[in-house]
Amino acid sequence: MIDLGQFEPSRDAALSKLRGVKPSTYGKTRNFLNGKVTKLSPWITHGMLSLKEVAEHGWKTEGIGLEDKLIFELGWREFFQHVHRQVGDNILRDMRPGVWPGKYARELPADFLHGQTGVKPIDWAVRSLYETGYLHNHARMWVASYLVHLRKVSWRSGADWMYGYLLDGDLASNHLSWQWVAGTFSHKPYLFNAENVQKYAPELACKGSVIDTSYDDLEDIARSSKTLQPVGRSVSNEVQEVGEGPGLQSWPMDKDLLNLMGTRKVDAEWCKKWAGKALKLVHPWALREKRVGTYHLGVIAPQFHSKFPWSEKRWAFVLQAMARCCDTIVILDSDNLQNLRMALQNEALVPSSVEIDWTAHPVYCDLHTRLRIRQNPPDLLLPEPKMLQTSFSKFYRKACDMAGSLDDLIDTATT
Repeated sequence: MIDLGQFEPSRDAALSKLRGVKPSTYGKTRNFLNGKVTKLSPWITHGMLSLKEVAEHGWKTEGIGLEDKLIFELGWREFFQHVHRQVGDNILRDMRPGVWPGKYARELPADFLHGQTGVKPIDWAVRSLYETGYLHNHARMWVASYLVHLRKVSWRSGADWMYGYLLDGDLASNHLSWQWVAGTFSHKPYLFNAENVQKYAPELACKGSVIDTSYDDLEDIARSSKTLQPVGRSVSNEVQEVGEGPGLQSWPMDKDLLNLMGTRKVDAEWCKKWAGKALKLVHPWALREKRVGTYHLGVIAPQFHSKFPWSEKRWAFVLQAMARCCDTIVILDSDNLQNLRMALQNEALVPSSVEIDWTAHPVYCDLHTRLRIRQNPPDLLLPEPKMLQTSFSKFYRKACDMAGSLDDLIDTATT
């Protein structure tokens, strides 16, 4: 068993965490590293908790509205999902030209991976991510800004790396946030310096470091070929003393992890388990509790995970949650996918109904088409504008105009 710390992968744990959220305190302290952030994102990302439930909690406990900071931040999550639904895999490429026309490196620097750059907030963030699978949003922005603008590393390389370790890793939220920092999904680069760190995380003060400079200097570096090199011990010493952190599990996965899944081969005899019953396919972003009278079949698509590997800690989070909400888990390689499709079309094996929840993650988002089954629509908090909105402020304004008020949204959701 892998220690997941404060992030127990269950709906009960999510609801317990939600009950402790105070929107007023969140709004006042969320930018500080020791602020009262919700830390609900791992459960939200993997479908154990909905944005509607978070909003309803705030509405019932403090009477908050659409203008409240908590709802505003939930709106950012829905904005990123909106863009992903509209443009698909294009979120994995520059949404607009970057701030520097030169060529960014694809490889992450060794000193960065070892948490030995000499910049205290960056080194702390890297090690904390490896250890916990979570980072405060401010720390995520600092890491992205440091890598892209000061070390000239491709935002895509950094985003893929961080996505694999985050328990709450979501392609839309993660990759579009990196693009926002990089300036390829915004109109300017996001920059930070030692003064900014001192304000929001004094325990990570880095006066005298390479980022102890003005924003004008940092802007000049971001828009040119200049870089800030690390100051510290040699990489050879770092490797011995710190190591690179836990690795990401590409496909095919470690055999021990595969055995933990308790997976099996799809065949006609086994498919009789759901004949005549309701069948729900459960992917990693829809890990809600079981429904009575429904057979829950967990599905893992190796084509996705070979391209976007996860850390062992994240796999543990997902697999433990799947064990709670699924009757069986199958690896949908080409053979199993074909056998499952044939079983769902066999009159002797056909379920009374078949469904799968929506996700925009590649491969998983196409399963309903490939298996010819019903896909449930996304569970949204805010009404979605029909046309693509590339500005959050315009998206949120349109969505709020369509919603009317948070009271109306909650009343609609509960009636």
